[in-house]
Amino acid sequence: MTKKKAATRVLVSSCLALVVWGSWAYYVNQGSKTVWASAIGQGLFSFGITVFFTFVTEILHKKLPKHLRWMAPFLPYVVAIPSLIYMHWQIGTEHIVATITPSVSIGIIYMALYGRVLARSQDQT
Repeated sequence: MTKKKAATRVLVSSCLALVVWGSWAYYVNQGSKTVWASAIGQGLFSFGITVFFTFVTEILHKKLPKHLRWMAPFLPYVVAIPSLIYMHWQIGTEHIVATITPSVSIGIIYMALYGRVLARSQDQT
């Protein structure tokens, strides 16, 4: 996987995360006085965390012993989930669980697949 191709994939995925999960937060919190703050917060967090997770996963995948590399895509969630809950709590999001559950669930699947791509690309080199 070339660096340019990886960077493009990360940017596209991050932009998609911003739009999809920001829209989802807006939808779930319609009628709330914090609907826009929830949508913007969720969208920006999703964008940033997608970039960050991909970067951290790549580093962890290189640094961890081979038998522990399967953990690389999941370790950043230890920090991200509490941070996401705290951000929405500070904003005053009314439906925190409904707002974050889909993005966290899909994000875990995405990162697991990304980790698998990393493993395959390293096995081929």
